[in-house]
Amino acid sequence: MDIWPIKWKLPDLDGLVVYRRMNMPAVIKGEDCTACGICVDACPEGSISMDDVAKVDPDTCIDCGLCVDECPSSAISME
Repeated sequence: MDIWPIKWKLPDLDGLVVYRRMNMPAVIKGEDCTACGICVDACPEGSISMDDVAKVDPDTCIDCGLCVDECPSSAISME
């Protein structure tokens, strides 16, 4: 798996180094999603929307993994 560091500024997190997982956008397991919306707020690119369950736009997801870390029901993984 190719991993390379990229840097960008996130709100209140100056200088954060995130390791991007190449071609591995977040995947949400619909049956585990409680539609709490925490992942929507955690996504720095606005790549997650909420209908009945959360949905990730793989074209805009930057593979940062912040949504995975914040999901209280462990419904999100990186694939």
